[in-house]
Amino acid sequence: MQQLDTIPIFLAVAEAGGFRRAADRLGMTSAGVSKAVARLEAELDTRLFERTTRRVDLTPQGVAFRAKAEAAMLALDEGARALDIAREAPSGLVRLSLSPVLGAFLAARLPELAERLPGLAFDLDFSDTAVDLSAEGYDIALRVGLGAAAHLVTRRIARLDWATLATPGYLARHGTPEHPDNLADHVCYGYLMKNGQVAPWDYLDGTVALWHLPEGPMRLNLGAPLVDAALSGRGIVRIFGHLAADAIDAGRLVRVLGRYEPPGPEVQALILPSVASSARVRAVLDFLYRTFRSFPAR
Repeated sequence: MQQLDTIPIFLAVAEAGGFRRAADRLGMTSAGVSKAVARLEAELDTRLFERTTRRVDLTPQGVAFRAKAEAAMLALDEGARALDIAREAPSGLVRLSLSPVLGAFLAARLPELAERLPGLAFDLDFSDTAVDLSAEGYDIALRVGLGAAAHLVTRRIARLDWATLATPGYLARHGTPEHPDNLADHVCYGYLMKNGQVAPWDYLDGTVALWHLPEGPMRLNLGAPLVDAALSGRGIVRIFGHLAADAIDAGRLVRVLGRYEPPGPEVQALILPSVASSARVRAVLDFLYRTFRSFPAR
């Protein structure tokens, strides 16, 4: 087709319902719009509009052509956007400071993003301590349960879910706890906090808060070893569900007491304002959103 430039003019007339209104929208003269439509009709050898002194209506052929023309223009726009995206393909180094409770989970999944976008590279530092992103050269700090920082861009990535877990074999031998009170009859491995205390397990029975202090023979201060302890088949653990996502999906660990689990804390990304709109940082944030949402709670 030689008259590709006339298609947007045709569509403008069809939408406006008249040559004058279309001309005003396009910044053209009415005569220029009329001539462009006439050229298109001549090339197609088809009358696209019925013209009267008061109205300009599409003919049946015009209605059919409009649908095809709109689809064609949409495809052209999408193609142009794809070229823009290709020209702006994310590249460069992204430095992340990660809460350790998120570290192993993301370290196992970020290679997927690096494979899909080979221009990207990542430095991962695992720490819960406060960092000065600008002074220490980080682009993103990913933290659990922190409030917003006034001088940083804050993005909510996900809400973590709690999971009380055991192997099918353990539950077959010792029974499945049906209520948090039943945990007193089970071996429970606890999480050891920095202050040397064991984190209590909190549950909700309706509006009633329930607590269990795990008093098993072993306490650990990292999530991944707690998953390994549960997989030993000798006790129950309570961790964030994403840490055991693979074992849960494979049926090697089973959730118990799910109806009593309260909402978990939020994961927030703290970002330097100077890089928040960069393609490389946006690509990482989009990946984080998708990754955490691929492991829904309970």
